[in-house]
Amino acid sequence: MLTRRRITLLNAEADLAPVVSQAQLCIQQQGQDILEQARQQAQAMLEEAERQAEVEMLNAQQRAEQAFWQQADTLLQSWQQQYQQLEAQVLEVMDSVLTQALDQLLTDVPQTQRLAAILRQLLRAKTLTEQGSLYCHPAQHLEIADWLRSHDHLAWQLQPDESLAQDSLKLVTANGELSLDWQQAVRQLLPPQTAS
Repeated sequence: MLTRRRITLLNAEADLAPVVSQAQLCIQQQGQDILEQARQQAQAMLEEAERQAEVEMLNAQQRAEQAFWQQADTLLQSWQQQYQQLEAQVLEVMDSVLTQALDQLLTDVPQTQRLAAILRQLLRAKTLTEQGSLYCHPAQHLEIADWLRSHDHLAWQLQPDESLAQDSLKLVTANGELSLDWQQAVRQLLPPQTAS
């Protein structure tokens, strides 16, 4: 049985001859093989180029992200430094305002309240059963004598001492001596001054 086949030649009708030789068929087949190899190589090169382009794109994206985060970190560190400097300045101003306010308040305390505060400190510092001598400036003698009369459980003898300042008291007992004055109390209440 005869079968008719049609073969597509690369050069189309230019290669048509009354008889197709085996050499021509071989050349035709080699041409098709070369074209197929070229097509496969082109496809492989295209896939490799796409893969490399994707890798490059990912690398570029990572570099861009890294640069962004470095800039953000630098900016954040700058903000943190500014915040810490501002916080230090605010604390310094607050400390100064507090010191000035306390100083003003303590300076404005009347003389009678100053003495009462110092006497309360003496009561806290010494046991009440101790006998002793309480020294004060002569200008405060009457006021302190009145205070001692209202605290008759104390065994303290009041003694005037002109060498003491008006805001100072000194209690001498068998266990030792305790001196208190208003300026000393104010210094202990005020926050320490920092060198600026």
